[in-house]
Amino acid sequence: MKSEKYCTSISIIMSFLTLLLVCSLSACEKPQVKEKSVIRIGALLPLTGPLSNRGQQEKEAIELAINDFNGTNSDVTMKLIFEDSHGRSPEDIASKLLHYHKVSAIIASTTPVSRSISHLANKNKLIMAFLCSDPTIQTESPYIFRLYESKEAEAEQIVKYLTITDDKVAVLYMDQQEITNQLTNYLMPEFRQKKIKVLFYEPYEPEETIFKKTIDRMNISDADSLLILGFGDELRSIFEEIARQKLIGKITIIGGIGLLSLNDTATTLPDGVIVAVPQYVIEKNEKARAFDENFQKTYNHTPNLNAAFAYNAAQILLEGLAYAHIKGRGNADTVSFHVTNRTYQGIMGEVHVDNMGALVVPMEMGNIRAGKISPLNVENNKGNHAVSFK
Repeated sequence: MKSEKYCTSISIIMSFLTLLLVCSLSACEKPQVKEKSVIRIGALLPLTGPLSNRGQQEKEAIELAINDFNGTNSDVTMKLIFEDSHGRSPEDIASKLLHYHKVSAIIASTTPVSRSISHLANKNKLIMAFLCSDPTIQTESPYIFRLYESKEAEAEQIVKYLTITDDKVAVLYMDQQEITNQLTNYLMPEFRQKKIKVLFYEPYEPEETIFKKTIDRMNISDADSLLILGFGDELRSIFEEIARQKLIGKITIIGGIGLLSLNDTATTLPDGVIVAVPQYVIEKNEKARAFDENFQKTYNHTPNLNAAFAYNAAQILLEGLAYAHIKGRGNADTVSFHVTNRTYQGIMGEVHVDNMGALVVPMEMGNIRAGKISPLNVENNKGNHAVSFK
């Protein structure tokens, strides 16, 4: 009897141990969840100060791009560290991002900030994506990408327009390095070569508010068109003085994307203003419309052009960083190789990053009508026939 009870007990114990072993082996065979790698990116944006509207929209657009990427990529997670560039040393901020936060890349906005940290790219093999119009900054390093419209491309559109119209021109420009370089290096040589008659040049200071004497001098120059090169609050004072002297509609006003900053303030551009802009501003594709809708839904306001460029730039950068992580262990040279000489289909249409890291964006001249920009048709004075300007 004891023997039977003993055998039964042994059998129960053995069954329990067998079951325990099977469960343990099953647990071992379960696939382990692979933890995604984290890639850190720093962003220097003007989040406060006079350019805060630009910086805040860029921040929101980059956040959207990061969320879109992280929601679909199974290999890596992108993490953003935002820093305010206003009133601080950009180089100190970049060093903090590099050495403390251990970022793999930095996004920076505006030419002065981008210029002040560009030397760190070669020194640290650090990928940098700049949201600025400086047409040469990307030539300084294989690790630098200018993912914004260039002042050279803008100038080409303006020259093409003035060549067709044969207008006599007055030029009013902000005395700021990016603007004076555009005028000196691109516009003035082309004006001379194309025999465009420029009757008046005058700079104005950043934060200048009184333009009566300037517009007086421009008015007596007998120019047909006024080319305004600048951005920011000064433009409001310029347009107010032009309106006071009842010149709206009497002289053609021309500019680049800097003029669009007025549409982000209480002032709107008057009808008839002509601007050189990316085609995205005039005609949006399906991806652009989806971006606008998502941005509006997320932040309860519409995105501006700076937001579009920031989203586009972030998408290109994230693709390059992810590719390098998978194929080249995060090597900066792998990022550079992957991003350059590539065409991208996105919210800004078909854009291209050339072999030096410069973004090439489809550009067009547009005409302001009721606060909106439409494609420009110009009358060819020489041949006396209408042409579509694209």
